[in-house]
Parts: sequence; C-alpha cells; structure tokens
Amino acid sequence: MELSTLLKLAPATKPVFSAIYDKFIKPLVLQNKAAEMTSDLGLSFSKYYAAMWDHFSAVNSVVLPNQNKKLWELYIPLRVKQEISESKPVLIDSFRADFIPMQRKVLITETAGMGKSTMLKFLFLDVLLQNHAVPVFIELRSLRGVKSVEDYVLSQLTDIDKDLGQEVLKALADKGWFVFFFDGFDEVGVSERERVVTLLQKFINQAHLNCFVLSSRPDVALGSFANFVEYVVQPLKREEAYELLRRYDNTGSYAERIIEHVDQQDLREEYASFLKNPLLVSLLFKAYTYNESIPVKKVVFYRTVYDSLYWQHDHSKGSFVREKRSRLDVDSFHRILRVLGMLSITREQVEFTVDQLSEAIAECKDVHPDLVFSEADFISDLQSTVPVFQRIGDSIKWAHKSFTEYFAAQFIYADEEDRRKALSKISTGRDVDRFLGVLDFYKESDPKDFREIIILPILRAFELHMAQCVDVHSLVGVSVESVKLRCALVFGHAFEIKKLNEIEYKEAVLSLFNRRIRGRSGYYRRNVGGSKLMLLSRLVGGSKYGAIFVAEYVSGMILVLRMLAKAKEINLFQRTTVNIGLDSPVFGKISDNAPIYLSEQEPLADLTETAEDYDDLNLYLAKLSKCVLDLDKVTALRISIEEETTKRASIKKRFRVKTRRSSKIRAE
Repeated sequence: MELSTLLKLAPATKPVFSAIYDKFIKPLVLQNKAAEMTSDLGLSFSKYYAAMWDHFSAVNSVVLPNQNKKLWELYIPLRVKQEISESKPVLIDSFRADFIPMQRKVLITETAGMGKSTMLKFLFLDVLLQNHAVPVFIELRSLRGVKSVEDYVLSQLTDIDKDLGQEVLKALADKGWFVFFFDGFDEVGVSERERVVTLLQKFINQAHLNCFVLSSRPDVALGSFANFVEYVVQPLKREEAYELLRRYDNTGSYAERIIEHVDQQDLREEYASFLKNPLLVSLLFKAYTYNESIPVKKVVFYRTVYDSLYWQHDHSKGSFVREKRSRLDVDSFHRILRVLGMLSITREQVEFTVDQLSEAIAECKDVHPDLVFSEADFISDLQSTVPVFQRIGDSIKWAHKSFTEYFAAQFIYADEEDRRKALSKISTGRDVDRFLGVLDFYKESDPKDFREIIILPILRAFELHMAQCVDVHSLVGVSVESVKLRCALVFGHAFEIKKLNEIEYKEAVLSLFNRRIRGRSGYYRRNVGGSKLMLLSRLVGGSKYGAIFVAEYVSGMILVLRMLAKAKEINLFQRTTVNIGLDSPVFGKISDNAPIYLSEQEPLADLTETAEDYDDLNLYLAKLSKCVLDLDKVTALRISIEEETTKRASIKKRFRVKTRRSSKIRAE
C-alpha cells in the first residue's frame, strides 16, 4: 500500500487487529485446539497490536512535546542503499515485496538522527495495516536480563498459557509468517552485547524461514550478523528537508522563513549537513522558533536547542514559561545534564527506571554540591518543562542519544579537571568507538586541543611505524612503493583471509565469527600484539579457488580518522583505483585450514609470497579497506599542527611573563 493510501486510512480508524489473527493464526490453532482457545488467543494478539498501534502511531518528540502528531504526518519516506552494490536506492514508502521479503535478513545502518527507528515503526504499522505477515517489534535494549528472545516475544504477544503460546509461535515460525523488527542494536551496552548477540543468533537460526530487520548505528559488533544484507540510510534531499520543516510547522509562519534563510546562496553549503539529517532538520525548526536564528556549528546548535527547551513557551497561554520544579536556572540545569550525559555514556545507559535515574542524579549533585534541589523535582522537569528525557512505560530515557553525547562532550570541555588526560584516555582506550559521537561534538568546542591531543599522536605514530616497518620486508623484486603500501595497510589494522568450506559458506560464516574473534574486551575484537582491534568490515566472495572470507579489523585511531574524513574535515586516506579481484593467484595459495593474517606485528603473509603475490594482495586490501593512510598527507598535517602548537605555547608563555610583571608592579 502506498503512503498516500495509508495517510487516508490511518487517521480515520485503527486497523482491525483481529485480521492478522484470522488470516495467519486461527487456521493453525483450530487444527488442534478447541474454539474457545482461539478466542483467547485472538483477544491476546489484538491487545498487543492495539497497544503497539497507539504507541507507534503517536509521535512525542523533543520538537513537539505533548502534541498529538501522528507518525504518518511527519514521516518523510527515506531511501536505503547497499553501499557495496551498484543497485539503486530503495524508497521506504511501504512494506515492499521486492525489499525485506526478498532479502529475508536486512540490516539498516546510519549515524544518529537519520530516522532508522522511525522507519522501522512505519514498516511495522504498514505490515499491520495490510496484513502482510505477523509483525513483532523489539527494542533490543529491552533484552537486558532476558533468558531468550522466544520468551520475550511470548511475553509481548500473549498473556495466556505459555505452552500454547510456544506451540503457536513455533507453528508460525515454521511457516515463515513472522517479520521481526529488532531496533537499536547500538543501544545495547557493551557488557550485554555478547549475550544479546548469542540470543539473537540462536533465535534467528531457529526461525530462519522468517524475515528479520535489524537497525543500528554503524558498530564494529555488527560483524556478528554477517548473513544480513546491509542497507545504509541515504541523506535527505533538500526538498525533502523543506517538506519535513513544513510538516512540523502548525502555524505556517516559521517553515518558509527557515527555508528562505538556509536557501540563500552564500549559506547553502553551511547548512547542507543539517538538511541531510531528519533529526537535525527537526531541531533546526526548534532552534529557529526560539530566537529566529540558526547557528552553523553543531555544538552551538545543540546548545540553542537546549535553551529553547528550557525557555519554551506555552503557546496556548501567550508567553507563559512553565516554572521549573527544581528551581535551577538554565546554566545550573545544564551543569547537571553534563554530568548525567557523561555517566550515561560511560555506563552505556540511556534508559533508566525512576530509582536508577534518581541515583544517577544524586551522583551528579555530588559533583556540583553548590546546587541544591531534589532528585524527584529534577526528574519531573526532565520530562515536562525541559523535556530532554521521555517516559516510555515504566522507563525514562534520553529523548535521543545525540543529546547524551552533546552533554558528555560539554562535561569534558567545561567540568573535567584534566581534560587533556581525559581526551588522551578516550582516544587511546579500547572502547573509543563508544565515544566517537562525544568526540564529534568535542572537536567543535575545542578544535585546537583536539588536534594536538588526539590527532597529532596518531600522525606521529604512523610516521614512526612507516620508518620502522620497511626494514622487515626482504622479498626480491618488490618495489619500495609496494613495501610502503604494505606498511601503511597494516598500521592500526589487521586482516584475516580464509578459504571457506561448503558448510561455513552456507552458514554465512557466523560460526567463524563466534569462534575466531573472541577476546576479553568483546566477542567482536581480536587480540593483535596486545592491542584490541575492532571488526570494521567483512566480505564473503566467490572465486575460482572457492569461497573466500576477508575480514578487516581496525584500531580506535583509524576510527577517529574515519569520523573526521566522513565529516569532510580532514582526509588522510589514499585512493586506490586498481581493480584486483579474488581470482588473483595469491588467493589460490590459501589452504582450507591455514588463513592469512596480516598486522603490524605480522606484515608478511603466512605463505610463500612472490613479488607478484605481494603486489596483488596489497592492491586488493587497499581497495577493500579505503582506510589506508597517505604518508605525504600525514606528514603535511603533522607539521601544520606542530607549528600551530608551538605558536600557542609561545603566546601562553608571553602572557604568563606579562602577567608576572604586572603582578610585580602592583606589589611594588
């Protein structure tokens, strides 16, 4: 069903929830059970879908708190695309037969605010409305402490006899009539991920005939779902962003002024990144309604949004601003949120019970003992007068993870006693991937320290690595340039290349991931020379030598540089255009039980490489990786940052001398 049809039907009436039961479930149950049991099941399923319809169809956003907006009023159909494929983007305007039902296992990824969760909710409602299948929606953070996905699904779908529920669930799964939507993998804490992945893999293998959709920010742990087809959410087009602004504008007085402002020729490029992201478009609207101006820097933009939430007016009562129960002013409230944001990021917790949130706020008060207020009053303000949190059932969660990252970055910048030490610890730690969003905000608040403390050590480490690495290569006939490429390839990297047998290939290497990549810091990491490297990409391809599996692992240093390259701030990576495929003779030398491993500690393959093999492996991995540093670019940036750092140090020294002289004169 097209979106236009859904728009006509959905506001008028809820779908007949019993239709799914009548179509898919009742015939199965009637084969073996009494009619009265079917009635109980029908009521149970109807209750579940009625609750989900009410929950998902109503949108309670930061931009429009407590306004009765419906999802279909705000949803702009997004496009998703396979990045490794030349196929055209898929428009998500309905539950299309040529997308999820055809692929069976789909992974939806992109960065914060691109609308992944909204898209999944839209698809769930469309499946429900059209009776395509039996949809089940699971927010993956809800699996904390759950023994099995099956038990959780049963607890959501039925409130009747467990044995009957299990029997019905198995019968439906055996028919392949379910569509399971797993939302927010990146919101599962690292300490829980190995357990949750194990639960999901077990459930997916048991119910393999059904359809599965998994959403997440890009995450190294997604390598565990190698048999899912990954689609990346595509940026909004400018006209789509404008249409979304108009949908947020009830009065019609703001959207056109915002569009006129951002569409000015000299500002189009400045606001391009905001207009590509649905969340940022909505926050842009919120910021403009506050003071009719739009900051260009993201960190200032989020501060403006926060100020607009704190000072927001009740438009039904003129300029009335609701009193804060905590009685904290705008800056004091911000101080507590900064600590709370850092606690949330460090502990990987964006959702709380009331008791948990009270305890966390009490810790925030310990950091700022001069601020006096009650935890209960602050929690009340978080949900109403300064709504950066939302209540969902018995839980209270951050309205969006990006707010958590913004406040955490502000904590490091404004409150951390030794921020140089804190930044260094984050950038060299084993879990830097968890802090990428925080670093993305921080670099705008303090760009010079960011370059000196985080980027400069990476550049120096690469230059030192290149100077030392060349000496270990002694193959006859290998050019100096090829040796340099191999050295650059393995910096902050490890590669694993393996020939798969038939069973491994059919299982899409899930068993390989679970067996090979298990370490103390997480199931998706590999210990290489004492460092924890994180799985970045994986490929299973066919060649004339059989099925080949290739995995690329990277360090936190590379992830930081990729983040900056994606933001088009600096790009130090090489471009490789030479097309070397898996049919190169070097892949024919890999035996079934002897994989190739390449790393900083093992830059040479565990096979007899000829000069031609060496070159082919270099070029293939360079094209696969797209994260190979360019020595000339690195050196140029290192010199620039060092000159900048020296100049800053000189200015600080002159200022200290001048200050001492002034103090001495005043003393005399």
